[in-house]
Amino acid sequence: MKYNTIFLFTFFMLFTHQLPAQQVHTAGEMRKVMMGEDLGPHLRWDSIARQHLFGISPLGRIQGEITILDGQIFVSTVGANGQVQIQNDWEVEAPFAVYAHVPAWERFDFEVKTESESELQEALEKFMLAHGYDTSKPVPFRVQGTFGHIDYHIISKPASETEHSHELHEKAKKHFSLENTRGELLGFYSQHHEGVFTHRGSFVHIHFMDDARQNMGHLENVAITQKVALLLPMINSTLGSIHVNDTDFSKGRLGFQQDIELQDLVKFHGHLCDGLVVGFQALSEAMKTLYPDGTIDRTNTRIVSQPPPCLTDVAVYLSGGRYQFNTFYVSKAIDGLFVVQRLDTGRAVAVNLNKGVKPEAIDRLGSLAVKGELSACGLDSLKTMEDEFSDFLLKTKPSENYTVREIKDFKWDPVLQNDFVKTDVLNKNKPGCDGGH
Repeated sequence: MKYNTIFLFTFFMLFTHQLPAQQVHTAGEMRKVMMGEDLGPHLRWDSIARQHLFGISPLGRIQGEITILDGQIFVSTVGANGQVQIQNDWEVEAPFAVYAHVPAWERFDFEVKTESESELQEALEKFMLAHGYDTSKPVPFRVQGTFGHIDYHIISKPASETEHSHELHEKAKKHFSLENTRGELLGFYSQHHEGVFTHRGSFVHIHFMDDARQNMGHLENVAITQKVALLLPMINSTLGSIHVNDTDFSKGRLGFQQDIELQDLVKFHGHLCDGLVVGFQALSEAMKTLYPDGTIDRTNTRIVSQPPPCLTDVAVYLSGGRYQFNTFYVSKAIDGLFVVQRLDTGRAVAVNLNKGVKPEAIDRLGSLAVKGELSACGLDSLKTMEDEFSDFLLKTKPSENYTVREIKDFKWDPVLQNDFVKTDVLNKNKPGCDGGH
């Protein structure tokens, strides 16, 4: 219950139209890995939405390094000849990780002289404070340019080595050094994650990737001797709303205008979920096409929806459609999340979520949950994935995630069907992961 409260509060804060540029997510703990207490997989990278994704982690049972730059994954290992090998494989796991979806970065000139990672951390802190960033919260950052000197390592624990300790961890590092190299640092700053994703006594965890894509790993030291570029997340973004036009009383005239936002749908639907966010954004995009002036006439619109409860609630609330007035029905046969028609022009459009935007793991686990085959802890994992996907959607431009297409000669063919499965109540009596509710 506490988790749900925090999550909803976080999203309600977004509805003030001042949206934080990013939310940093973590999985597993560095200290448990280094001490050999827990080397198990805590994250599958292919379960995370890729668009605008930035992240760093070790590979598997600490047999390499992983860096993700704007949705591109790079996995570095050390070959038998001691050479760095880099692949682009999403089907990899991590014992701990830190990541964020950052749709927009602000680029600054960063004129500093550093001889170590700790000096870079100090310069970064001062710069962020001077430019309005809240350093009490985790912040992803990037540094691009030519570096005078780079020391980095790739963790390379032998697969046959089952035991692990701090000493074995240090022994497993393969060290590399570069001089006068162009590349990029991707890092995460936090004052509150020592042992989670930063070392004790440090507030940063940084990976290095050269421009040639031939070197990548965990940064140990860096010398910056000339001006470089520092990229920090845009501090503010905006959330859209839907502007609607309705009649002014029960027998009234058209002209009562108001704005509808996502929190209004949360109260109507009962909870915030990724389906509600998808429905809200998708239908908003469709309505923009039908009503380019930005004002949606809910007395002049009818809609067909796919059957999931999130989508049908969005459909009736935003469009004003109702079955009894022949302006709403549900069908699995439509090619899209919704088909929406403007009555005065007859124009109809369908809207879809683009392929690859939603992590496949959400649908896979969701299918198990519908069948009652997902454990209590599995349900919690699914909720975390859906929450992170919602967070991602709210921080990216809807136009990048949805496609609206016009339907010529659309045929309105209402059917009444009442045997769809209401999937959001199937597990309502299942105990929590800890055995409680």
